[in-house]
Amino acid sequence: MSVYIKTSVLSIVILSCFSTGLPAQGTLADYQRAEKFLPKNVEKMIFHTRVLPNWVKGTSRFWYKNDIRQGKEFILVDTKKKSRKPAFKHQKLAKALSRLMEKEYQPYDLPFDSFQWADNGKAVTFNVDSQPIKCNLKTYKCEKIEEKKKDSSVSVSPDGQWTAFVKNYNLYIRSVKTGKELQLTTDGTENYAYGLSWDWGHLMNESDPAKTKKIEDISVSWSPDSTKLVTHRVDYRNAKKMYLYQSTPESGYRAQVWSYYRSLPGETAATMFEFFIFDIHSKKQVPIDIKPLSSMESWDFPSWFKDSCRLHFFHYTRGYKKIILYEIDAETGKSRQVIEDSSETYVDVYKRFININ
Repeated sequence: MSVYIKTSVLSIVILSCFSTGLPAQGTLADYQRAEKFLPKNVEKMIFHTRVLPNWVKGTSRFWYKNDIRQGKEFILVDTKKKSRKPAFKHQKLAKALSRLMEKEYQPYDLPFDSFQWADNGKAVTFNVDSQPIKCNLKTYKCEKIEEKKKDSSVSVSPDGQWTAFVKNYNLYIRSVKTGKELQLTTDGTENYAYGLSWDWGHLMNESDPAKTKKIEDISVSWSPDSTKLVTHRVDYRNAKKMYLYQSTPESGYRAQVWSYYRSLPGETAATMFEFFIFDIHSKKQVPIDIKPLSSMESWDFPSWFKDSCRLHFFHYTRGYKKIILYEIDAETGKSRQVIEDSSETYVDVYKRFININ
């Protein structure tokens, strides 16, 4: 009995030593206090700090979203008249939208952050929970806009004369007028395809591969003059997978195994991306001379300048310790590093107040 008691006491002492040496997990109040400093919460406490202009095409006017203590308001500025006023009557629009959606909205907490002018400034359009809405600014009557579902597997050129699509893992274009197809690449494969979009959380059914949903969405960007397009080539050949075990499937009783592409910390094998520019008339393929990027890095898809001769491209290195802005020559694919920002900890990628034209 004495041995049992001594052993029990010794065990308690050892556990106590371990427990006192562990770092404190923190209380609920600690986490709630820390949560207040997340960017989305801090923004709610800062007002009238920025003007991000959205210019009205062909005019000297622009609108911007103004953060105020009550919420937000939309302001219209005329630079010629040097005037500033609400872009619309917030109270009337909130009432009209509430009637349409059968849900109450407040004037300074409208369910959108941006809008577009319509009917020569007599109406505005915006989205509420992915539903397009149009509101007349004279009658303040709102209506739902019925839009045809877009085919995400094709991309239409700005002039409407061409469509780009992927077939058998290669990039094609088709003339809208004649229907003639032109093949831009020939060496695409299932694990090394051109033009297909990439999904960070795309799940693959390892138990029944035939049920895996194939990625068919196209990911290209047309030049403003419709003569070129830029896209990426996604390389899965050396990518590693993570696995999930579904013990209770939606139907039946047999468990299923799922997977998705993901690298572990420190691994170099990953899904890789290379970028190419295509001239649709010469069918010339120009590689962009930026080294292949991995899925563990982050970037913005290359964007065109208005002159259709150049692109700009943001790249965040793995670990978010550096951000680089490149300018790319559309004829040669050569890149030029414009600016770089780095930190020993990490750069803040939550907001970028940059407008490139």
